[in-house]
Amino acid sequence: MVKRYRPAAPFIAPLSGDVDQRLAQLAQAISRKADETSVPTYARVILVAPGGSRWSLVVNDSGVLATEQVTN
Repeated sequence: MVKRYRPAAPFIAPLSGDVDQRLAQLAQAISRKADETSVPTYARVILVAPGGSRWSLVVNDSGVLATEQVTN
């Protein structure tokens, strides 16, 4: 399942209240936006088979997956 990118909702900074409270709200908004927009990216994934052998999984520019055994 592909997770589609969607921009985070706009944040309107609070204009009233305690400075610590406003900073906490700002920090929460930054964290929420980072959680919604970041997608982990890997060039290679190492998988371990039930028997203990290790395999490298890669994808080329055409989207074709390839595996090769990792010997070390």
